[in-house]
Amino acid sequence: MVKKVAENNIIFKYISYLKEVSRKIGIKTDFEKIYLKANKRNNSHTNQIQIEVYDYLNLLLFDELKTIFNLLDRNPDLRLFYGFGLICGRQGKYASPLIFAECKLDLKQDENEPYFKPGLNEERVYVNYELISSIIESKYFKSEDDEEIFNIAFEKEGRIVDKIESILSKSLKTEKELSKVSKEIFNILHDELDEFKDIITIDANNYDYKREIEYYLTSSKHKDSIFCSKNIYYVAANHIFVSRVPNQLSTFEALNTLSNEIKENKFKNETLMKLFMNAFSDKGFSGITFDYENENKVEQSIKEKIPVPLSIAQKKALKNALLSELSYIQGPPGTGKSHTISALTLISVCLGKKILVVSQKTPAVEVVKEKVEEFLNVFPGIMSIVYFDKNFKKNLKDSINLILNLNIADNKYKLNEKVISLELEIEKIDKKLNKKTSEINTTKEELEKNLSIQFEYTQINEKLLEFIKYFSNTYHKLNIDQDRDIIINPDLVQKIRNRLQEIEKMEKYSHDNRLNIIYRLNTLNSAFKKLYGAEYENLLKALREKNITIYLDDLIQLNEKYYDLKDTEKRISENNEQLRKKYDYLLKERNELQKQFIKLIYEKKIYSSLLSKDNYDNLGKFARMLGHKKATTINNYMKNINWKSVLDIFPIWISEIRNIGEILPMKPNMFDMVVVDEASQVNLAEILPVFYRGKNICIVGDHKQLSLISTGLTFQLNSKLDAFTWEKYRPGKMSYQDGITKNLVVTKSSILDFIRSEYNNFNIREVMLDEHFRSLPALAEFTNEKFYEGKLKVMTEVADKVLVNTFYPIRVSGKRSIEKIIVEEVNTVMDLLNFLIKGEKKEYLPQVKLNYFLNNDYSIGVISPIRNQVEAIKERIEIEFSSDIIDKYELKAGTPEELQGHERDIMIVSLCLDEDCFKSSNHYQNKNRLNVTTSRAKYFTFLVYSNIPDNFNLILSYVRHFNFEPNIAEVKFSEEIENLLSWRFNPQNFESEFERIVYHYLNMYVESKSNAHKLKIYNQVKACGYRLDFVIYNQSNRKSAVLEVDGKTHFNNNGKEYSEEHLDRIETLKRAGWKIVNTSYHHWYKNGWICDNNSPKFNKELNRIYLELDEILGLKSKIQ
Repeated sequence: MVKKVAENNIIFKYISYLKEVSRKIGIKTDFEKIYLKANKRNNSHTNQIQIEVYDYLNLLLFDELKTIFNLLDRNPDLRLFYGFGLICGRQGKYASPLIFAECKLDLKQDENEPYFKPGLNEERVYVNYELISSIIESKYFKSEDDEEIFNIAFEKEGRIVDKIESILSKSLKTEKELSKVSKEIFNILHDELDEFKDIITIDANNYDYKREIEYYLTSSKHKDSIFCSKNIYYVAANHIFVSRVPNQLSTFEALNTLSNEIKENKFKNETLMKLFMNAFSDKGFSGITFDYENENKVEQSIKEKIPVPLSIAQKKALKNALLSELSYIQGPPGTGKSHTISALTLISVCLGKKILVVSQKTPAVEVVKEKVEEFLNVFPGIMSIVYFDKNFKKNLKDSINLILNLNIADNKYKLNEKVISLELEIEKIDKKLNKKTSEINTTKEELEKNLSIQFEYTQINEKLLEFIKYFSNTYHKLNIDQDRDIIINPDLVQKIRNRLQEIEKMEKYSHDNRLNIIYRLNTLNSAFKKLYGAEYENLLKALREKNITIYLDDLIQLNEKYYDLKDTEKRISENNEQLRKKYDYLLKERNELQKQFIKLIYEKKIYSSLLSKDNYDNLGKFARMLGHKKATTINNYMKNINWKSVLDIFPIWISEIRNIGEILPMKPNMFDMVVVDEASQVNLAEILPVFYRGKNICIVGDHKQLSLISTGLTFQLNSKLDAFTWEKYRPGKMSYQDGITKNLVVTKSSILDFIRSEYNNFNIREVMLDEHFRSLPALAEFTNEKFYEGKLKVMTEVADKVLVNTFYPIRVSGKRSIEKIIVEEVNTVMDLLNFLIKGEKKEYLPQVKLNYFLNNDYSIGVISPIRNQVEAIKERIEIEFSSDIIDKYELKAGTPEELQGHERDIMIVSLCLDEDCFKSSNHYQNKNRLNVTTSRAKYFTFLVYSNIPDNFNLILSYVRHFNFEPNIAEVKFSEEIENLLSWRFNPQNFESEFERIVYHYLNMYVESKSNAHKLKIYNQVKACGYRLDFVIYNQSNRKSAVLEVDGKTHFNNNGKEYSEEHLDRIETLKRAGWKIVNTSYHHWYKNGWICDNNSPKFNKELNRIYLELDEILGLKSKIQ
C-alpha cells in the first residue's frame, strides 16, 4: 500500500510538471504575427476593440461579429480570442498579443434587435510565452543553422515567469482587468529583461489597427506601417481575432483532467505505471509483458483473415502490437506506416479489440481513415467508425443518428432477426474462408515440395557436372553422343565392379589363383570392350600410367551420381506452373472472402450492440454530446455516458491528439490498444493523457527522421522554463539533468525518444518496415543508401520507373541576406511554380520535360531548411496563386519539420545556401533533416540552390547521386536515363553456365522480334531487395517481364528452406508489380547434359516461356 502511494505521488508530480510546462511553453502557435493575417485565404478577422466602452463591439462591429459567428459555426476547429496588449515590428516578424484568452460568442435577442455578446472564458487565459521567448532568443541562441547553444543560467527568467503567473492567478478574469494586467506584465519584462528595454511604448490613442494593416498590405505605404518597422513596439491596445486552438492549450486541459482523475481514482493504467516507475528507478526492469498464450491465434488471424497484402515485416509489426504491452514500428519514408496501421485496425475488428489511432498530423489520420473505411463501409454514406475531426463533427453526429434511426432499430424482433441473419452469413463465409485457406495450404505445400525436389535435382546435377568435368580432365573426355553408355549402362558397370572386387580378393587372399585372375581379367577386358567398343585401345593407352582401380572407383561413383539424379528426376512433378497459377487464383478468391468477412463482422457488431437498450441509449447521448461546443456541457455529457456501451458499438476511433479531450473522457484502459503515428514529433505532455486510455501502446514513427529536439520544439527561453519547472516538482527526487538522460523532459524528448532510451531499458519489441512504395527508384535509393544502410526494398524498382529521370538542379546567382533569405532562389521557385501550374516558362529555365508519370493533376510542395526562406516563398504563393489553384495542386511550402509526414508528386527544394554558409553544416548535414527533405517527392525533385560549400559532403553527395556535378552553372537534362541504378547487360555477371545457356535462347527471342519491337535485355538486375536473372524491357510500350532461372543462386540459406524463400521472393516481386516467368533448371537438362533442340520436353518449355513473354510484353506474334 505504501509503495502504491509513493508511485502515485511520483506520477502525480510528473504530471504536474507536464501540466505547468504545457501552460507556459508555446509549442509553435500561429500567434507570433496573427494580426498580419488579413488576406482572403488566411484571415484572422482581427479587429481593434476598446474594452472601456460599453457595447462597443455591437455598435461598431456587428457585421464583423456576424461574419465571425457564421465562420465559427462552419469551422468547429476555430475559436475567437481576445488579445490584450500588442507587441509588433521588427520588419513584420511580430504582430501578436502579450496575453490571449478564449472568447465565447453568443447570439442574443432583446426587444428591438439581435446582438452578439462576447464573453471571456476565465479558465482559458494565457501569457504568450512563445512571443517572449522569440524576442529574447538572440541573446542566448543563434537561430536554425548556427552552432552556438544556450549555456546561461535560467533562474532569472524562471523568477520572472513565476512573478507573471502570480499576477495572472490573483487578477480578476475580466476584460478590463486583463487589459491592465498586460501593461503590468510588459512593465516587468521591460524592467528586468535587457531585450525588452529597447521596446518602444505607444499609447493606444495613437494607434489604429485598420490604418496600420492597410499600410502593411499596400506596397507604396508598406514601410510606413509600424508592423514593418525595424524597431519593436508595445501598444496598450486590445483586439479580437480568430485562430485554431493552439496544441499546447488542449494539452494543458488534457493533463489537468488527468491530474484530477488521479486525485480522485489513483493512477490506474498498469502499462504506463510500469514505464514511469522504471524511468524513475535505477533498478532493472523487465515488466513489459507479451501475450504468448494468444500468439498462435493472432498469427492465424493475421495470416487468414486480414484482406490487405502485407510484407513479412508488417505481419511481425502487427503481431508485436497486438500481443505486447509496448511495441515500436519504425516506418522509414514511404514504407507503408498508414497501410500497417490500417491493417492493425482491421485485424483488431477480427479479434474483437477496441483501438484508438492518433497523430499530431492531420494527413496521417486522414489516410488511415480512408483506408479503413474502404473495408468497413457497412452503411453507404454513413461513417462506420468514429473519425473525429472538428470539420467532420457534424458528419459523425449525423451518421450516428442515421444508425440510431434505422427502421429496423425500432423493432427489436426485426433487429434480432438481422443479427441472426448476419451470424449465419458470417458462419457461411467463415467456412468458405477455412476451406479456401486449406486449399491454399495444400497447394502451397505441393508447390513447396516440388520446388524442394527441383532444388535437390539442381544440386545433384551440378555435382554430377562437376564430377564429369573432373573425370574428363583426369582420364578422358566424355563425349555426349558416344560415351553416354558409360554412365547409363548399369549392368556393365556392375559387372566391372564385381570382377574388380573378385580380382582384389583373390590377390589379397591367395597366391595360387593366377589362372582365375587371368580369366577374370579377360572377362573384365571383355566388359570394357563392350562398354567402350572401338575406343577401348585409346582407353588402355590413356590408363597406362593410371591406377585402373581408382579409375573404376571413379567410374562407379559417376554411375551412382547419375542414378541419384535419375531417381530425383522421377519425383519431380511437371505441374509447377499450374500450381503457381492456382495458388495466385486461390489467394485472390480468399481476399474477396476476407473483405466480406470483416465487413460482416463489423456490421454484426453494430447491430448486435444495438439490441442492448443501454448501448442504444448511450449512443444517443454520445450523438447529442457531439451537438455541443461548450466544454462544461460536453463534460457533463461525458460523465453520464456509459463509454463501454459506446465502444462496444464503435470499437475503432481515429483522431488528432489535440481533439481527443472533446470526444473521450479521461478514463483508464478504455481501449485495448492506442496507436500513435509520427511519434518522433509528439512530446510526452500531449500523448500521456491519450495513452492513459489504453492497455497496449504501439508507437509508430522513425528515429531516423526529425525528432522533437530537431523540429524547433526546443524553445530557447522555454528550455529554461522547462528546467525551472522540473526543479520545482522534482518527480521521484530526480534532477533535471537526470530527467534529460532518461528522456523525461518535455523540451528535449519525444515519446519515441522515451521508449527507445537505452537508459530506460523497456525491452521494447520493434520492427522496421522495409518495403518502400512512395518514390521513384532514383529518388528512393539515395535515402536508402545514406540513411538506412541499404536495408530497404525499393518496391518502385520496376523497369518503367527505373529508366526515367527524377531530378534536376537549377543553380542561381544569389547571396543570403541578413534575414536569411536568398531572393533569387525565391524568384526561381516562383518561376518553376508558374511553369508547372500555368505553363509559363522563363527563358533561363532548362528544357526540362517531366517524366511520363506526371500529368496536369499533380501535387506540388516546396521545402527549405530555413524558416525565413519558407515564409518568403509562402507570401509570394499567397499573392500569386488563387485559393482554388493552391487547393487543386495541394500546394504547400514548409520546412522539413513541417512537411514530415507529407508527400507530393513534385517537390522543389530551396537550399538557401551560399559560399559563406560553411559554418552552417550541422543544420544542413543533419541526417534526419536531410532524410526528410529528400524523401517527400514521389516522382520529381527540383533543387534550387546558389552555392554548396565544399564541407557540405552529404548535400554534395545528394546532387552527385543523380549524376550531376554541383556548383556548375549549366547542366544537361535527359528525360530517360541509363545506368543510374546500374541496370545493364553484362555477360560477366552470369552466375552459372545455365544462365548463359538461357540467355542464348532469350536473345534469340529478342532478335526474332527486333523488326517490330524494341526490346532490351538486362541481367542480374537489382530490384526490390533482390537480384533478378533477366529483365526484358519493351521500350515501345514500357512493359517489362522478369525471367527467373530457378536454382541455387537465389538461395541465401538464412534459416529458411529453399521453397519458402523462393515463394517469399516471388510474392514480394509480384507485390511490387513485376510480371514473372519462371523456368526450372530440370527442364533444361537430361541425363546430366543440357537438352538439345530435338528434345520435346525442352521445346515445350521454351515455347511456354516465349508465349508468356509475348503476353506480358504486349506482343502479338508468337514463336512456334
